[in-house]
Formats: sequence, C-alpha cells, structure tokens
Amino acid sequence: MSNGKTRTIDGLGPPPRPGGLPGALRLDANEAPPFEHPRLGPLLSSALAGVALHRYPDARATELLQALSRWSGAPAGALVAGTGSDELLGLLFDAWGEPGVGRERPVAVIPAPSFVMYRRRALLRGWDVVEVPLGADFELDAGALWDACERWSPNLVFLASPNNPTGRPVPPAAVLGACARTPHGLVVLDEAYGDFSGAPRLPRPSPDNLVRVGTLSKVGLAALRVGWAEAAPHVHAALEAVRAPFNVAGPSQVAAAAVLNGLSVELRAHVQDCVARRDLLAEALASEGCARVTPSEANFLWVQPVQPAAAVHAGLLARGIRVAHLPGAATGGCLRVTVGTARENAALLEAWRACAIRPA
Repeated sequence: MSNGKTRTIDGLGPPPRPGGLPGALRLDANEAPPFEHPRLGPLLSSALAGVALHRYPDARATELLQALSRWSGAPAGALVAGTGSDELLGLLFDAWGEPGVGRERPVAVIPAPSFVMYRRRALLRGWDVVEVPLGADFELDAGALWDACERWSPNLVFLASPNNPTGRPVPPAAVLGACARTPHGLVVLDEAYGDFSGAPRLPRPSPDNLVRVGTLSKVGLAALRVGWAEAAPHVHAALEAVRAPFNVAGPSQVAAAAVLNGLSVELRAHVQDCVARRDLLAEALASEGCARVTPSEANFLWVQPVQPAAAVHAGLLARGIRVAHLPGAATGGCLRVTVGTARENAALLEAWRACAIRPA
C-alpha cells in the first residue's frame, strides 16, 4: 500500500468529456438507458402540474424522503436528501472536517482507483489523502485498508460498492472491519451502483459510524439530481446542520417521488434489463480481443484492451462512440464502458471490431 499522503490537486473542474462529434454515442458517464414506460409521461405531467413555482420547495423533502425510504429500505428518519449523492459527499466533508488529535489537517482514506470526487473534494478542502491501492484483480485489499485506518485515524473513509471505475463490490466484512478501526471518524459506503449489484450487501442495522449514500442518477433519473445519505442520529444531525435549506429543487422532489411511488416495480425491472445487457456485453467484449473484462456489479464494464487504451479510445471516438479513458498507472490501461441499450451495445461492438486488435 502507499503510505504517502497526496496533496497535489489535478483534474479539477467540470467532469471531463471526450472531444469528438457532437452526436457521439455517450457510453462514458454511467448514465442508464432511457427509462421508457407509457405511464411515465402522464404521471410526471400530473405531478409537476401541482408544483407552485413561485414557492420554495419543502425544506424537509418529506414526501421525497418517504419515497426514498421505500426504495432503499432505510428508515425515512435516518435519511438526508441531497442534490445527487455529490452534495451529500460535500456535506460529509463539511460536517466531519476537524483534524484529529495530533493532526494538522483532516485525513481521508480512499482506495485507488475509485470515484475521483472523493479525492478532489478532499484536496480542495486542504485535507490529507491516503490512497490504498486495489489488488491485482481490482479487488479491495481489506488488510491494507484496515492498516491505513489504524495508522492514520481518518476523518472519512470512502468505500464505493460497487466501485467506480472497476465495478467490483466491497465485501460487507471489509466495511465492518473499517468501521471498527475508525472509531473517531466515519466510513462512507457509496452505493450509487448498488441497484445493479447481486453481491451480498451490508445488512441493517449499520454501525453508528457508517454512512450509506445512494442516488437515483444511475437508474435512469439522472436529470433529477436526487440522492440521499442514511446515517445514525448524531451524524444525521450534523449533516442537517450544514445542509442548505431548499437544497433539492421542488420539481425534482415531486418528480422523483411520483416515479418511486407509481413506477417502482417498472423502474426495478428497467435496472434488471440493464444487468442482463451488461452480462451479454461483457461476454461479447471478452471474445473481441480484450486482455481483461473485469467482473462488474455496476452498470458499466472495466475493460482492458490488447491495444493501448488511449489508442482504442481514440479509435472509438473517431467512430462516434464515447467511452471513458482514465489514464494513470492505477487504472492499468483500462477503459470504462457504460452499458447502453441493445442497439447502442451493438454499435459499440461494431466500432470495437474496427479499431481493436485481436490477440494472435
């Protein structure tokens, strides 16, 4: 593991978009395919017609939290709503940012590679970042993570399960071990892609220093920007203390609650359709000259082509296909490919065949 603390801030600003044709097929941002249902339009029209645009939204997001409770299985009273899960991550940094005893700065422990915003947000706030490299198969090294927790006594430990960009889940035992070794901080279990996972998930009740974070952005409702954090009472109170009033827009609250209350079964079926296409795409890519297709529990695949990843990325882009290239030693020459519709996946495979070299 790397014991060094990271303080270089790089890649800040809006999430990067590869260049190329404006109409390129977008398989680079882990957005779900469109959620299409004949009742969706009328349901949203009816719900949004009742939004009083001249009034501020419900500051407590009461109806939204009740709908999110039914969707996630968490008690409504344990939830804090946010503008996507990104806002909740920021609130955690704000609420838990006092340096520990003997520390000049607060500390975040983060597996690497993982969701880039953990590191960016920490460095922007002047935190020290301790990165724990993943194993050879991009699995979490639980022992190294636990050692880092014991050594650095972090304020926050971030565990994405499934992990972005690798798609690998974090075993519940690894999460509980991190909680036990972080008595003065919080372990943040980011379950943004949890709806796509069939791996064992951490049961409730959770340890008091565990915060579970979720979002609707990955299941087909990204435009609404609705997320939530599930936390113990003392952490819930701290998050509410730093949360801005009216942080989730009224139309987003109403639309999200309407979909979750009226079409939750259909939305879960939409997620399972994506899972089925993911498995088919993984099998197809494995037969198209990939050095490795990492087993995924998310709505994307972590793919290592035989050719240099930058060359395949450029070749796909030239053919109108946008996937994510995350250069760096920790990413092992891989591309992150969002699972699309059947038509989009077929287009990806056709482009892949045209620009990737098959093994001899």
